Amino acid sequence: MRLLKNIMIAATISATFAACSAQKAGAGSADSSYSCPMHPEVTGKEGDKCPKCGMALTHK
Repeated sequence: MRLLKNIMIAATISATFAACSAQKAGAGSADSSYSCPMHPEVTGKEGDKCPKCGMALTHK
């Protein structure tokens, strides 16, 4: 039972890292080179504003 628990924990951690790596790989496109300083998940192009807080997006 303990071995199964450890395997499940390792699989969850691996899946989390894989998902984070895939998300970062797609972040380098031309239209997402700007992001919100307060909400880095919000990306866009030069001159856009964050829909969450209204701050101007800054160059990464």
